Amino acid sequence: MVALLIWASGYCALKVSKKTLLDHYVERNGTIANEMLHEVDKYIYGKIETFQAYSSDETVRTTLVDSNRAFQKMKDMQAYISNIDEEWISPARDEETPMMHKIFGTSLSRELIELKDFYNEKYGRTIIREISATNRFGAVVAATNKTTDFRQDDEEWWQTAKKEGMYIKDIGIDDSSQEYSVDISIGIADTKKGGSSIGVLKVVLSINEIKNILKEIYDDEVSEDKASSKVVLATKDKRLIYSSNDKDVFMSDISYLTASEDPLPEGSDASNVYNSSIINERGQDMFVVHAHSKGYRDFKGLGWMLIVERKAEDVFAPVTILRNQILSISFIVTFLAVMLGVFFSTNIVRSVRKLRDAAIKIGRGELDTRIDIDSDDEIGELGKEFKNMAENLRNTTVQLDEFAREVAERKQTEELLLQSRQDWAETFDTITDIITVHDINYNIIRANKAAEQILNIPGNEYSRSVKCFRHYHGTDTPPAGCPSCNCLNTGEPATFEVFEPHLNSHVEIRSIPRFNSNNELIGLIHVARDVSKRKQDEELIRTQLDRQNALRSIDRAIIGSIDLKMTLEVFIDQVLAQMKIDAASVLLLNKQTHTLDYVVSKGFRSNALKYTKLRLGESHAGRAAVERQIITVPDLKKNPEAFAGSKHFSAEDFVAYIAIPLIAKGHVKGVLELFHRSPIHTSPDWLEFLEAIADQGAIAVDNATMFDDLQRSNMELTLAYDTTIEGWSRAMDLRDSETEGHSRRVTDLTLQVALEMGISDDQFLHIRRGALLHDIGKIGIPDNILLKPGALTEEEWIVMKRHPEYAYNMLFPISYLRPAIDIPHCHHEKWDGTGYPRGLKGEEIPLSARIFAVVDVWDALRSERPYRKAWPEDKVIAHIRALSGTHFDPAVVEIFLKITYAKCEGEKVCDRSPSSSPTPL
Repeated sequence: MVALLIWASGYCALKVSKKTLLDHYVERNGTIANEMLHEVDKYIYGKIETFQAYSSDETVRTTLVDSNRAFQKMKDMQAYISNIDEEWISPARDEETPMMHKIFGTSLSRELIELKDFYNEKYGRTIIREISATNRFGAVVAATNKTTDFRQDDEEWWQTAKKEGMYIKDIGIDDSSQEYSVDISIGIADTKKGGSSIGVLKVVLSINEIKNILKEIYDDEVSEDKASSKVVLATKDKRLIYSSNDKDVFMSDISYLTASEDPLPEGSDASNVYNSSIINERGQDMFVVHAHSKGYRDFKGLGWMLIVERKAEDVFAPVTILRNQILSISFIVTFLAVMLGVFFSTNIVRSVRKLRDAAIKIGRGELDTRIDIDSDDEIGELGKEFKNMAENLRNTTVQLDEFAREVAERKQTEELLLQSRQDWAETFDTITDIITVHDINYNIIRANKAAEQILNIPGNEYSRSVKCFRHYHGTDTPPAGCPSCNCLNTGEPATFEVFEPHLNSHVEIRSIPRFNSNNELIGLIHVARDVSKRKQDEELIRTQLDRQNALRSIDRAIIGSIDLKMTLEVFIDQVLAQMKIDAASVLLLNKQTHTLDYVVSKGFRSNALKYTKLRLGESHAGRAAVERQIITVPDLKKNPEAFAGSKHFSAEDFVAYIAIPLIAKGHVKGVLELFHRSPIHTSPDWLEFLEAIADQGAIAVDNATMFDDLQRSNMELTLAYDTTIEGWSRAMDLRDSETEGHSRRVTDLTLQVALEMGISDDQFLHIRRGALLHDIGKIGIPDNILLKPGALTEEEWIVMKRHPEYAYNMLFPISYLRPAIDIPHCHHEKWDGTGYPRGLKGEEIPLSARIFAVVDVWDALRSERPYRKAWPEDKVIAHIRALSGTHFDPAVVEIFLKITYAKCEGEKVCDRSPSSSPTPL
């Protein structure tokens, strides 16, 4: 009785203590779990806001707008899809295809890669696993990682982000790295065009940083319970993402949370928090507090569970101590009672009890129950028989279970086989390509729905009359050279393209041989696809390339030649080749006569139009020039009077005619005439290219005529400049009547010496101008000094010596005369450096000025002056020789004397008057 009272009191105390401890544990850890979950949510939301802001980046928008504009010209995605199908499909995962290289090479891809690396380097781990951008057509235009899927328009995330502006996918796992990630897709709208979509930015966010955030909080908040607690982050479908102490487990099933869940007590600070009592994978009793996240606003996904686990034995450790104390007391009392009961136990009671317990267990299905009764009496025999019965029952049950398992497996296999056949048949009939199965006698023994409809095969009732060549080629016998027939002979697969008039289509056919189990050829499989649209696209692209090449050829002719006739011949050749026209001619507008004159033609049998000269408004070409529009004559035979003036024109047998005005910068430059000996079948593309090539011809004419006009104007301007310079020179001579003719004489002789000294031809014009203007600076010298009949005073010489500087100041601002400034500025410099105005020495003095200095002194000494008479020739020669090496350049003196006095013999001096010019050898 005393033991029962102790047990009852202890039980009540334990119940109250356990309830109090559990409530405290759940409320405290529920608050921690909710705080941790809030930090995780805040981290994800922060990344969403970061990339929402980045979606407005100028590079992102510019790239997407340019890509959309380029795709819009394609009319649809067909060209992009074609490129992928033909060039970029099925690369190895680690192989960079040209398409990848093209995408990785864009400025946006480089910026995205830098952005990804920045975040990963900042945190020292992978935070951003992938960033990509698609345009409004769903095509990938920039990416940081390799991909083989360049189209995203059929993905749910892309459609949702484009329509609603945001899509957040459920947490996924990468198969290769076994790491979780979150896909964030942000729609990008064009604010300038009513908010219409221009593309989608996708970011794959790694969960690594979230684990570190949880670890830091776990270390701070749960440090006291670390030894027995565990923090777990899981997805809403109960997949493990992070565990605080199971480091070797990255992904495991935590479906044990299906245990009964109870919310926290009312008044708790935590929300969306539940607690459960479970048994973990090690069979331990655990108390679990788990907080649930509802996701972000109204976005899909990101439902998290953050779980805090703790062993029940650790939670109830204080109660355990109390329980052990009660048990100790109760055990002593109970032990005494038990010892008394042992005396009343007998062998029969124990044996019967064993048999009863064994029968109960076997009745519950525990067939492995063993009975240990060591006795030779009737009870012992009964125990042995009971044991044999249990063994037989166990064996029978095992056999029944094995048979039931075999029956279930066979039924499941039959169901899977039937389902597989149904799936194959449905797939076979839903394929849009033509698929037919043939025997070795050309009979079609099976076909999918597409083949029945396109090849007009009569239903599913195939017979020997369903010959493949009748339905594929429309012939009664196999055509010669058919690759499929050859496939039946060789057993080798074949792939080929052929135009089938019977189907009015270009068809790509793959023939695949069929063999039986003995490796005997029993027929083949045809997989055919209509590629007519692709062929049309290829032909259109080829035509466009030919036309672009034609325009480039005309451009090169315009740039590389100033010969108008040669350029127009290239133009005519391209017109005939690209427009598929028999003949063409070009008439140019003569601005003086206002007539259209023949220039060049190709494709004529005679000189029928070689002397054409039409007034504006006359004939078809004249009308085209006046009306500034294309004139088309479908049948010249109904309108023969237009070319009645040419007696040979009728022999050309032209049927159709087109006249196109050549207009450049708003002015008519001429007319392009096209002639064809059969009707011309035009199309909008053909006419558009005709206008484009005509514009190129007009530009060629305009460039050539503009170049001629520019050359003429340049020549006139040069003559005007030189005439002006000569006028200035004569004006200087007229001002100083005593030096009249001086400028002309010294100019001619300076050029002769310069030629002898090997000065390049391009310098002669500047030397001539400099010689003519050598005394232009004397304009600034007062007349009382310049025209003084006597010798100048020292002060007057100072003024006179300024005229080279006056010349420099006058000529330097004139860029046209700047190359000729050396003579006016430096002709008074001396070889020994004692000259003026700069005191240059030796070869520091420009060569042209050194030549002119000798010529100028020579002519001055031979001329009469108010203050002295002209020197005799022998004195002039002696004086110049005496100044060689001091005043003059010795090399110039030698050549000057050689040219000027070459005909004089010995010391005898030639008799030359000051007005005469030296006669060069």
